Amino acid sequence: MLSTIIYRSQLTSCVSPERLQALVDHASSKNLAIQVTGILLFDGQHFFQVLEGTMEAVLDVYQRISEDDRHFNLIELMRDYAPARRFGHAGMELFDLRGYQNSSVVDALLNRVTLDANRVKGDRVVKFLRSFVEGRDKEIPRRHGSWSPRHNPTFRYLIALRPTRIVHLPFSRLSM
Repeated sequence: MLSTIIYRSQLTSCVSPERLQALVDHASSKNLAIQVTGILLFDGQHFFQVLEGTMEAVLDVYQRISEDDRHFNLIELMRDYAPARRFGHAGMELFDLRGYQNSSVVDALLNRVTLDANRVKGDRVVKFLRSFVEGRDKEIPRRHGSWSPRHNPTFRYLIALRPTRIVHLPFSRLSM
């Protein structure tokens, strides 16, 4: 069965466009080998990625991503089954939002979706993509020293677990 995971994260340091494209090219060939497709949106600071494929393959890719220290504040936004691939043309395609005007970015992104027009209108993944693109300048900056799951040893242990079923764990930051 086809599965989808969507996550977002923040870049830890500046990555040149050439280095980012090299990372995407490498990941794309690895993803194609295991039949995982998707798109990686980047706005210069934040990543937003859609992964599509079998549940096992998507979870393997997502596990590798969650262990990558080039980004932090990784948040899984959605995990679901999919009726069809939305980005069936590439193992992973980079969509750099900085190369588009605000007025044309949504249309340019939707041109990469491989679903027919009727399916695009009500698709939840497309709605997530639109909300990221349209709200990218509304990000609340992370305060230095604020809690991050990447730097919390308990959370690092929990993401290393490979549950056989989906488990939702609530986390909160307590003030003392």
